[in-house]
Amino acid sequence: ESRHVRQLNFTVPTATTSVEIVATITGHGFNQDTANCAEFCDHEHHYTMGTHSTYEWHPIVYDSEGCENEVRNGVVANQFGSWPFGRAGWCAGQDVEQWTYNITDWVDTSANNTNHMVYRGYYNGGEYVPSDGIGNGGRNIRAVVWIVFYGPTT
Repeated sequence: ESRHVRQLNFTVPTATTSVEIVATITGHGFNQDTANCAEFCDHEHHYTMGTHSTYEWHPIVYDSEGCENEVRNGVVANQFGSWPFGRAGWCAGQDVEQWTYNITDWVDTSANNTNHMVYRGYYNGGEYVPSDGIGNGGRNIRAVVWIVFYGPTT
């Protein structure tokens, strides 16, 4: 494991009917290197189990009016500074949406069987290395990721 790769082994509880990846991932801090990471760069979050894979990304960062165009969806308008620009996973004043992906077909639900998931965080298809050698500065990615099991309700 590294700061870019995490792994998880898990078993599926009895009576589970559905399994999802649920993630809340946002980037913060900018102007510390040429990539403008992590607030204004498109970091990618890849999840793999066996031959299955999916990923979350933030294409809104490519739009200089990305957050401004989201005012109708809860962004607080007319703030100072860079509020109109698209950001990685969030816009000022707007609820951060959780990303979900159904992996029910990926998992082995048989008793005593372990499932193995690998997470990788990327920028431009590879592990992020600050381009100017100044270290981490004020950049960070806040990631909270769960495997959520759903079952019958009583």
